[in-house]
Amino acid sequence: MIPVAAQPEPAPFDAKVRQKGLAHLRNKGIALNQPLPPGTKIAPHWRACLDDLYTSYHGTCAYLAVFFERCTGTGSVDHFIAKSTQAGLAYEWCNFRLTCIGVSKSGLGC
Repeated sequence: MIPVAAQPEPAPFDAKVRQKGLAHLRNKGIALNQPLPPGTKIAPHWRACLDDLYTSYHGTCAYLAVFFERCTGTGSVDHFIAKSTQAGLAYEWCNFRLTCIGVSKSGLGC
């Protein structure tokens, strides 16, 4: 694993991601300190912080340790501790990693 220096949580994160996510889990009756029940799908509110994640980590993939341009690589939010392991971490900034999940063949994605 490539070490990743944790970056501070952006100011709007709590309202944009955490509070919406925790409310979603409560509405579904899912315990925060337990694994998700098998087959359970939860709302991907973490996607709302992808721009903040990209900016905070300077476009560096946490697993490849390479910079990627948003126009040539597809960024994603990865959960360091799997959502299926502990539901309450699904919407926590400290559990997110910026990942590059694909690069266009031409490199001309913009």
